[in-house]
Amino acid sequence: MLHNMQFLVSLKNNSIGINLDKLSKKEAFHIVSSVPPLQDFKITKNLGHGAFGTTYLLENGHALKLFHGGYDDYKRYKIYIERTFSGEGSQEDFAIFDKGEFEMKFQVMNYKGEMVNQLSDIYWVEMPEIIPLESWLKRTGRPADKIAKDGMPRFYQIYGNIYLSYKYGDEIKEGDIEPLTMEEAEGIKKAMKHYEEVIAPLDDAHAGNIGVYPHNPSIWAIFDN
Repeated sequence: MLHNMQFLVSLKNNSIGINLDKLSKKEAFHIVSSVPPLQDFKITKNLGHGAFGTTYLLENGHALKLFHGGYDDYKRYKIYIERTFSGEGSQEDFAIFDKGEFEMKFQVMNYKGEMVNQLSDIYWVEMPEIIPLESWLKRTGRPADKIAKDGMPRFYQIYGNIYLSYKYGDEIKEGDIEPLTMEEAEGIKKAMKHYEEVIAPLDDAHAGNIGVYPHNPSIWAIFDN
């Protein structure tokens, strides 16, 4: 627990969806004591943060996401858990190992500029590490983020072309998805179809929230849509 507390306190941006620059020791202790995976496994890396939370890599190879204000995401994760344990799951399902929630007090500034306590619900999900599309391209020596056309990063063009093929049946040509392979494009299309059939419409899917499993690059998943 001490290692994880120190890790959380040391991060400059650890917002978990609340507007905080850093966590206090008291806040870090509360998080670690409220999330069982943080009591069992050390954090080895900060995988990144966004508007609603932060994701860490644990020593067991799983990713742990802490987030606030994203209850819809929490409900989607719950669907995957129910499918897994009911026997309805498939390899295209986004695997969820565990989940939970807890309440936490934060010091925030009100409209008068005064610091006050705010009680908020914090959610956590233990899941596989997913390599986002942009990172996957970089990792495999294909820096598509540096190839832009009309000011749009190449990986967004790639994603858009694959989505149009999935949604409207547009033919995909190798030039439309370069430097992805046709096999990778088909894997992403399969993930899109599975997500809409099982979870919800792809209302906020983009190149930053679709990725590949590092242990099996043939399977793609959509997350945080």
